[in-house]
Amino acid sequence: MQGSSAATDSSVVGDRARTSVPAPSLGAARGHRLRGTLRWLLPMAPALGLMLLFFVGPIIWTFYIAFTNMVLTGPGARSVTFVGVANFQSMLRDPTFLQSVLLTIIFAVGSAIIGQAGLGMLLALLMRGRNGIFRGVFGAIVVAAWVVPEIVAAFIWFAFLSKDGTLDSILKTVGLPTNNWLFVAPMLSIIVANIWRGTAFSMLVFSAAIGSVPPDVLEAARTDGASPFSACGM
Repeated sequence: MQGSSAATDSSVVGDRARTSVPAPSLGAARGHRLRGTLRWLLPMAPALGLMLLFFVGPIIWTFYIAFTNMVLTGPGARSVTFVGVANFQSMLRDPTFLQSVLLTIIFAVGSAIIGQAGLGMLLALLMRGRNGIFRGVFGAIVVAAWVVPEIVAAFIWFAFLSKDGTLDSILKTVGLPTNNWLFVAPMLSIIVANIWRGTAFSMLVFSAAIGSVPPDVLEAARTDGASPFSACGM
């Protein structure tokens, strides 16, 4: 009985001690969360500032000029006035509008989704687990297409695809018919050039994501019999 009484007394004392500690106020909790958010955002402030300046700023400016008569040359370039939705009405009445939308979708799907994302993932998987020399040489070749200036990349593909260009010279050597590919297949030419230009960025992003997966997670997946398509639900 004495043991049970002592245990009861100690539990009562413990409950009183716990209840005597004041709970943090709502304002203190909010202040703690705010300080945590600021500590998280502070290192990202320079990057966020650049994104606001070079990405969000031009988007806002584009929305603004869409409601004006601004043009590059002529009287409209000197006196910009607000025209409301007149530009959108003119766009919707244009018979080539739907064709432009369709071509834009074809370019985006073929270049960004199928081309850059798909090829970037494939290259990242090919580089995974390779030795440092292979990854260095292979990565330098792919990234070289990304770091060259835009005008240089344009001249490279113009010289490659134009009539009597590099591609025609190769085809002529093996006895195949030549063509002016920039006029015969303009959309395909632009898609291929853009894939060549932007695949390196996708490869770097996918490589960083794949490299961040812990090895023990991969080992556990192999032990459980996971296939390469399990993550896709296939």
